[in-house]
Amino acid sequence: MATFADRVAEARSRLGLTKRGLASKAGLAPRTVSRIEAGAPVSSETQLALEIALGLLPPSAEDDNDGGRDTGNVAIGRRLRDLRRARGSLPLSHLAFILGNVSEASLSRIERGLCRPRRGWADLLTDDYARTLGFASAKDLGDEIGVET
Repeated sequence: MATFADRVAEARSRLGLTKRGLASKAGLAPRTVSRIEAGAPVSSETQLALEIALGLLPPSAEDDNDGGRDTGNVAIGRRLRDLRRARGSLPLSHLAFILGNVSEASLSRIERGLCRPRRGWADLLTDDYARTLGFASAKDLGDEIGVET
């Protein structure tokens, strides 16, 4: 039976993706993909992100609309987390304060791709949130992460 590392490497090759390309599509660091393909342990969040990016989930899992694991949430959440961290480890508590209507715990779950914003991505991505991450507007942030605002 093939290991997860083998499945990832085979699917990446079949899709013609580089490790960097897969990392970008899954919202991961390229070194993370390299370590996983070398057999390193993988968290359930990272495994899900790779399975989504590589199309390894069965159709019923991809169509799950319970708010917990639709295919776009993991990549969008991870991208938001990466943008926040690029601003010098801006704490989630700071973003929660700026937003006013989203808890720190909810932002953490969103960044991990475990849920989407209650009222949708466009409601979360305000101009204040965008400026905090270094963007001129919510539209600019939305364009960066692939969300229509």
